[in-house]
Amino acid sequence: MHAIGTICLGAGIFLAAQIFNLDENWTNGILLWAFGALIGWLLLRKWPHTALLAFLVPLWLVCRWSYAKDFGWRTGENYIWEGLLLLALTYLSARTSERESTTRRALVAMGAIALLPFAALAVLMRDRLPQNYGGLSLVLTQRILVWLIAVGAPLFLALLLRGRAAWMNAVSAIWVLSLGLVTPSRAWVWNSWDVMGFYIRAVVGALGVIAWGVAERRRERINLGVAGFALTVLFFYFSNVMDKLGRAESLVAIGVLLLFGGWGLERLRRNLVARVQVAAS
Repeated sequence: MHAIGTICLGAGIFLAAQIFNLDENWTNGILLWAFGALIGWLLLRKWPHTALLAFLVPLWLVCRWSYAKDFGWRTGENYIWEGLLLLALTYLSARTSERESTTRRALVAMGAIALLPFAALAVLMRDRLPQNYGGLSLVLTQRILVWLIAVGAPLFLALLLRGRAAWMNAVSAIWVLSLGLVTPSRAWVWNSWDVMGFYIRAVVGALGVIAWGVAERRRERINLGVAGFALTVLFFYFSNVMDKLGRAESLVAIGVLLLFGGWGLERLRRNLVARVQVAAS
């Protein structure tokens, strides 16, 4: 009931602003909502308020950035999506074999839901706007501030949640930033062979999440890594292989890939999960 009340607080804030026709920065409503969740967490120390904070604070930052762009700061979306991808990895890694709690389980669930969509958006949305489109480009100090928030905040949170084990999150940050080296341009054609760097980084990221799960005995990371690897293979087939085969051959090939590839991946996943369970016991 406390969590429902905190959720209703957000509706009350925006309803009051609409009733009185407040001419104000609308993102401040999300900030007030986050403060309400913070007060609830300070009073109760329960996981629903932690989950609300984990959702509302990044939401406010993203909305605040969008509001700032509407008033002159026109830049690409890479700051937003790479920061959110790194934050999803931080949430996903909140739970370890030595650190267990209901709050950490909630963060892991949020990270697992957000990881794959944000990984795709971190690449696909980088070319939406050039750095000086329709307004002022960011000066150096502004760029540093934005990157400190996008990269530094998730890493600092990982340090608070994981302690010395946060070095793995720093390695994941290097992978996230490396996605910028394969940024699609407006002339980028998905069915060309010039985008192999993207697929290589996607495979490396999926294998990294699997290895991370094996090292820390976390089944959910293994499952997500296997899912990411499977999606990368399917995406590569449909965009780079299928159109180079005949209609019949392409259908036969996708059937073989789904049958034997799916069987092999599922067998590998089960073996890794079983190994993790044995090591945990």
